[in-house]
Amino acid sequence: MFDSTGWALEDHIIMQLFMDIAQELGLGTKIPIENFSKDPKNPYHFINVAATV
Repeated sequence: MFDSTGWALEDHIIMQLFMDIAQELGLGTKIPIENFSKDPKNPYHFINVAATV
């Protein structure tokens, strides 16, 4: 949406607006787009884990 070289406030606001409108219209499907490692020494543990859909 906007240049990503600074504070991403605009991106967050637009994303929230899109999410609100989609929810009001019953559109879209929420999916996980980030992964938090349970092992702080291995942030890439998810590479070998099968994805669940």
